[in-house]
Amino acid sequence: MPRQQSDLAVVDSTPPTVDSTVPSDGATGVSPHRPIYAAFDEALSYLERCRIEKRLSWLDKNLESMARTGNPLDDAVRIFYEVYLGLSIPEDGEIIERTDTRLVTRWWNQCPTLEACKNLGLDTRQVCTKAQHAPVQVFLSRIDPRLKFDRDYDRLRPLGPYCEEIITLEE
Repeated sequence: MPRQQSDLAVVDSTPPTVDSTVPSDGATGVSPHRPIYAAFDEALSYLERCRIEKRLSWLDKNLESMARTGNPLDDAVRIFYEVYLGLSIPEDGEIIERTDTRLVTRWWNQCPTLEACKNLGLDTRQVCTKAQHAPVQVFLSRIDPRLKFDRDYDRLRPLGPYCEEIITLEE
């Protein structure tokens, strides 16, 4: 199977439409403070579960055969970014901080999620938080349970020129 940067492929770039809401249009006697639930969060939750399942399946098939360096942060860069996502430094990003317990990277690579969000008018902060954060954390936790993942969601592309990701090693 060829390596891919993301698990998301945009097949249909038609913007979504809302067929119904809760409460329904024209409802009376409904508190304006009651939240309106839409299917968008459910779709992101489903995408998150699919990504986790795909990544765990890949790890089940490949992780044991991967050579380890003894440094969980180095293993995270090599196994997740380089092998699984197919990214490389300096073409796709850079490491801006590296200590024994913290690694900060900036990525400007081609990103199908970013392109889909731009095409559909979606906020990458919302999509990446709800559909991508947990799958990365699950992947890294399989490399080493002490690895913790975070992103700078305030400057995520397209708001900034790169996506900054932080991996910490907790003791």
